[in-house]
Amino acid sequence: MCYYGIRSILILYMVGEALQLGDYGAITIYKYLTYFLILTQFIGGIFGDFVLNNKKAILIGGLLAVVGCINTILPSEYLVYLGLALMTFGTGFIKTNILAAFGKTYINHKKYLNTAFSFYYLIVNIGAFIGFSLFAIISTKLGFVVSFGIAAILYVVISLISLAISEGKEKLEYDMQKVSSNSVLYVVVAIFLSALFWGIYELGGTHTSVILSNGDFTGQFGDNISLGFINQLNFYIIVPLLIFGGILWLKFHRSQFLKIAFGFLCMSLAFLQLTNVAMVDVEDSLFHLISSIFFLALAEICIGPMVLSIVTRYTNPKFLTMTMAAYAGISFSIVYMLSPVSDIVYDKSELFTFLGMILAAAITILLFLAVFLRRYYLRNNQNQSSTT
Repeated sequence: MCYYGIRSILILYMVGEALQLGDYGAITIYKYLTYFLILTQFIGGIFGDFVLNNKKAILIGGLLAVVGCINTILPSEYLVYLGLALMTFGTGFIKTNILAAFGKTYINHKKYLNTAFSFYYLIVNIGAFIGFSLFAIISTKLGFVVSFGIAAILYVVISLISLAISEGKEKLEYDMQKVSSNSVLYVVVAIFLSALFWGIYELGGTHTSVILSNGDFTGQFGDNISLGFINQLNFYIIVPLLIFGGILWLKFHRSQFLKIAFGFLCMSLAFLQLTNVAMVDVEDSLFHLISSIFFLALAEICIGPMVLSIVTRYTNPKFLTMTMAAYAGISFSIVYMLSPVSDIVYDKSELFTFLGMILAAAITILLFLAVFLRRYYLRNNQNQSSTT
């Protein structure tokens, strides 16, 4: 919650009295901090897997973030920059080590992995929503000093919670014997699919911004339908879907790649609805826009938790934190790689949305084919071995 809360006020804080930067300078520093976060997640992965363990890495990350929060409210420009760096460094340690520690608790209970990560996703979404809303209100009403003070307290709480984490080394060594020879392939494919999903997702977000800025659309619905409204609507849709999905995966806990294929199918339907917005009357466009949000939320609950489940299931536990860092870093990087061409994407958003729909549909077909061909191959092998 504190990570997303700080993100929501960081640019305003840098533009304000603390650093008195212009919009361009604040956005540039924000981007550098994001890149630094990707790097620190890998450093946190090294410490979590090889130097310390997940518990100690989270504790160190929390303490670094606390010191960073305190530094940002001190009357010194250099200390503010140091504070931002320490907060980013600490957050990088926390994010991947929490993911790995959470995953390790279910390594010997693999049928619960899909459900566990669905509820993990649920907690992250609720935390992000509360963080964005709460910190925006606090910084406006009480000031940035109070906001960073609350963030410091929350990081202390995270540090204390980390003390309750148990490593369970014996169980991890036992489960390593069950890893199949195709494990690396499954993990690489899952991370690659996640990166593709977030890259295509970004195209849909850009086209949504274009739709909301359209004169006919705003003339019909006014300022009531904004990006803030869309984000809130997405939250209200995805929360019940994650709860429903988490319960459903208890019954259907196998075939993660089949669920990912269904997720990309939902994504292609979402983009189809987005392309339909420009083809229907303005009165009907809101229905297609809301439908696209629903299908995108459905896609996210089928892809996000499943990728984390696959990574945890098939990764050697000794390298799980590093693998989680790779998952987070590659997904982040794909989104930020689109930044230099954001103007081109914005100007031709309808074309890129159509291409995104085609790509999502193609991935759906390929995944369904791969899953069924693998099942056919395994069934044939089983029949041949039973006859010999």
